[in-house]
Amino acid sequence: NKQRHNMSERKRRDKINQLLEELRALVPNCESSKSSILESTTDHILKLKEQSMQLEALNKELATENAEILALISKANPLSMLTPQLQFPPSMVQHMPLVSDSSPKTDIR
Repeated sequence: NKQRHNMSERKRRDKINQLLEELRALVPNCESSKSSILESTTDHILKLKEQSMQLEALNKELATENAEILALISKANPLSMLTPQLQFPPSMVQHMPLVSDSSPKTDIR
């Protein structure tokens, strides 16, 4: 019974050590001691949480600005919201032929 307990305790410690090593590998500038790993991980998670909150706030601001811009476009040209706008990357645009008014015209009589 004691041997079984010692074996399960050993497995538990091995698992904890394995997870601590995984944390150490994931967290930047993390030292090797268990307390340093836990402290660095806690700090890193708090920083990531703060960054996430800032990005969510920025995303909401940009969504509001985007809606305002779309409303202005719609107000200025109501048909603009009905016709899809094609967006081509600059690298494609430079290879597209220009369309001009000097194209041949057919004379229909």
